[in-house]
Amino acid sequence: MQGKKTVQELAGELNQLLARFKRNIDAVGSRELLKENYAAAYKKAVEVLRVTANSYVVALLESHVWPIHPDFEKEEMEIIKNVIESSGMVKKMSKRMMQQFSVEGLPEMADELYWLCRKEIEPYTALKTGFIIDFSDPSSEWLEYNLLTREVKKDGRWIPINVNWDHTSFVLFEKQKNSHL
Repeated sequence: MQGKKTVQELAGELNQLLARFKRNIDAVGSRELLKENYAAAYKKAVEVLRVTANSYVVALLESHVWPIHPDFEKEEMEIIKNVIESSGMVKKMSKRMMQQFSVEGLPEMADELYWLCRKEIEPYTALKTGFIIDFSDPSSEWLEYNLLTREVKKDGRWIPINVNWDHTSFVLFEKQKNSHL
């Protein structure tokens, strides 16, 4: 049984499909002529492109750490779905891909979409934010830490960190729930 394809594998597959699609368009003269003269093949090629592109975008989004609060998963997933639909980003990604016949720039667009979603679910993410300190280092400061994302806030930015919870020098104090949730 074959496992799930990686982002890189999907990108390579999608680039090959796009290159073949472009060669076919160039050979016939235009996209319209390809669609008109080879309707069944055109329809099949577009469907394969759609499915592969969808898999690629999903893989790009899944490559991020999604800070889903276990008590509010349903609500957060609805917010994420609404952000993805209302942002128009998927349509922009599709348009870009079909104009340049390449996946170039799509990872950056997926990152932008991820951060749009993450911004909208921040009230739920904040429920698992507290502070940590390394008591073994006398010069260390309290750092804001999120249990869901496993990140600390430094200079206004969230940065991934590996915390060794077996080590007794780290302490976490969870923030209280916001009253509006």
